[in-house]
Amino acid sequence: MPDTPDPHWQVVDSDGQVYLLDKLKKKAFIGDKYQKDIVLPGYVKNVSKVIIWCAWAEANLGEASFSSPVK
Repeated sequence: MPDTPDPHWQVVDSDGQVYLLDKLKKKAFIGDKYQKDIVLPGYVKNVSKVIIWCAWAEANLGEASFSSPVK
C-alpha cells in the first residue's frame, strides 16, 4: 500500500451502512507512518466488515469480514 495515494479505513455495519474513517497513511517528518488502530465514532453501532479504501481512486484495496458483527 505504500504507493496508494489516499488510503482510508472504511467500516460497514450489519445494516450495510458504510462509514469512511481516518486516513491510513499519516505524514511524518521522515517517511510515512501508518495508522494501524482506529477508534470507532459513537454513531457506528457495530462492524461487520473492515475495508482499506482508496478515496482518490474510489477503489477497494482489501477487506476483512467478521462471521458476526463486532460491537
